[in-house]
Amino acid sequence: MAHRLPLTYIALACLTGSAALAQPATDIGKPGTLAQELAAARKAGLATRPADLRRPPLPAGRDAAPVWRRLMALLKQRPLLSADRDAVEFLPAKPSATDLRNAREAMTRRKDVLALIHEAASRPDSDFRRDWSLGMRVFFPELGTMRSAARWLAAESVVQQADGKTSEAIETATLILRVASHASSDPHMMGLLVDLAIRDLGLARLSSLLAAHPDASTAREVAHALSGAEPMRPLRRALGGETVMALDIVAEVRTFGPKDIQSLFTGADSASARRKLTPSGHLDPAFVDADEAYIVWSFRTMYRAMALPSPQARAVLAALAADLDRRGERHDMSVLLGAILLPLPPIRVDDAYDRAEAERRVLVAAAGAMAWRAAHGAPPALLRQCMAAPPVDPFDVRPLRYRREGRGFVVYSVGATGKYDGARLPPARQGREAVFRWPPM
Repeated sequence: MAHRLPLTYIALACLTGSAALAQPATDIGKPGTLAQELAAARKAGLATRPADLRRPPLPAGRDAAPVWRRLMALLKQRPLLSADRDAVEFLPAKPSATDLRNAREAMTRRKDVLALIHEAASRPDSDFRRDWSLGMRVFFPELGTMRSAARWLAAESVVQQADGKTSEAIETATLILRVASHASSDPHMMGLLVDLAIRDLGLARLSSLLAAHPDASTAREVAHALSGAEPMRPLRRALGGETVMALDIVAEVRTFGPKDIQSLFTGADSASARRKLTPSGHLDPAFVDADEAYIVWSFRTMYRAMALPSPQARAVLAALAADLDRRGERHDMSVLLGAILLPLPPIRVDDAYDRAEAERRVLVAAAGAMAWRAAHGAPPALLRQCMAAPPVDPFDVRPLRYRREGRGFVVYSVGATGKYDGARLPPARQGREAVFRWPPM
């Protein structure tokens, strides 16, 4: 029996890096028995069973899932030519006349693709009706198609802007945010990560349009687009699918014999695990119960943390990661499975989520400042001049920072470090902070 971890865990490992963090200053308690942890998780609202992940059916006209599947079938039947794909999906942010011509021609040749993308993006939600009882064997093939579709919409928006159709370009960029919400319609971390990547593309397009057209009409349209866009789904929601898939893996581990255990564990872990074998060659159920309790407790702790403001959430997540490290250093067998299955530390995932929300709020504030500038001939001295309640920075739960710069302005978030000061960023760091500057560099 070949052991296979869900792709989500691989993606999270790449995104989060090492779990080695400073010793925690936050008391996160300790796990109880498996029965206690499962009961506490369900009471908290964290999914632990496939049935917990089912959604009420969507009305047919509101569900984009069938359209995404039609698009996938079309692309399988009539694949994109590499030249068309490259012309559209890799259209530069500042395209040449040749770049624009190639993109227009490609979108004309594959107007069937673009039509289905628009049809899917016109629907507010999607439900792919996953069979969550498959656990770790659940796949999400639509996510790649959605990422490509978002690039087609971004290219269409660029072409519309070049053609002087600013309003249409804003509308098309807003559809990218709808596609992002479709990606996270299922409660799993992979979909959320794709949502964040697509959302970043849509917000970057709206930001470019606002910077390029500093007039009252564009500012109002961008503000309206952002106010009408679907908000990001709660980060903690994505943990439901992760918990169910992790517990499915644990259920499979309970059936492992010596050869399977050897394929799962390596080195000292393998020797330690073999000492937990029963006479029949399976892992001792009490040992697996303790590991599963730790996994459920960890997910429950993450779930609780992700409902907190960012500073408190980071403290809890850091404490959780340090707890896993500390137990591992003591060769605590209750974390043998958790060390493999837990997507720790999720702090950088939390940071990516907060950065996406900060980008949206920065753009809302920038649109307000730009509208004020158009009406008064100069940007406001303070954000509260142009909006009653300036948006809050999710990273420190204080108002976003703003300052005048000559006849322009900058509005920004302090970011995950809490130290970003709105300075002009070198190319290597551009896109890593939520900031809007006008005039642009």
